[in-house]
Amino acid sequence: MRRKLSWKEKAHLIEYDTEVVGISLDEVADLYCITLSHAKKYLRILKGASDSVLKRADDGDLDMNATEKLTTIPKDEQNLVIEVLDEQKLDKSAVMHLVEEANRLRKSGRVTKDDLAKSVADLNEKLRNARQILKLRRKEYGLGPQHLFRLAREETFVVRAETARIDLTYFQTRE
Repeated sequence: MRRKLSWKEKAHLIEYDTEVVGISLDEVADLYCITLSHAKKYLRILKGASDSVLKRADDGDLDMNATEKLTTIPKDEQNLVIEVLDEQKLDKSAVMHLVEEANRLRKSGRVTKDDLAKSVADLNEKLRNARQILKLRRKEYGLGPQHLFRLAREETFVVRAETARIDLTYFQTRE
């Protein structure tokens, strides 16, 4: 267990020892100097992950935490998440959002690949808006409060402020 093994290889060792050799999970945890909850986590991932998720883990595309998060949803939805990751060329960090979105969609009906992809597009739009607001704030603070009256007359600043629902009427009506 202390050798340089991937988390999946460690999981297979634990699985072999518990299911083939017949050692209890407590004994396996002691044998490999890991906690019981960690040993359970390894087995939970192996048993709960779909084949495509395990393949991605083999390739090194998914770490243990992302793979564990995927096991919280049904295997067919795991495959949808993997497909959306591939088609949208997303980083593995998007797994957390997609799993949460799959859980939300399941409550309201059915989880589809199109709905998950739309969720990613919506999230990207929210990120773009947040970046615009940050640019607006950076410009506002960079110029200082003494320049807010002049800034409130610049068209790009006004458009971004309206998008961010910032009321500039005070600065536009006074000089």
